[in-house]
Amino acid sequence: MATLRVNPAGIELDLLEGETLLDGAERMGYSWPTICGGVGMCTLCWVEVEEGAENLSEMSPLEANALSIGRGRDGEIEPGVRLGCQVTAHGRVVVHKRGVNEASRAGVYR
Repeated sequence: MATLRVNPAGIELDLLEGETLLDGAERMGYSWPTICGGVGMCTLCWVEVEEGAENLSEMSPLEANALSIGRGRDGEIEPGVRLGCQVTAHGRVVVHKRGVNEASRAGVYR
């Protein structure tokens, strides 16, 4: 099982094997910002990895393409940036992502 800490809210989540960060948060009752519903198109779910990058899945071509277009500079992907809807974890990971809240507080950004 993987563990995910989401800062600045300080949310701690246990992720199931093969579960994306976004899916794990939603399963545990949290709202994670997205427009496309987690299909890797809008890049709104992007996270900045603070710790544990070595515990994340390899970047897929879909994720790399979306990040280079939606969040990149001159086609380059920002270091430490991943899509919460595409990346999975297999160990402890700490990310920075504003807007992750209990589903009952959706729309309240921390």
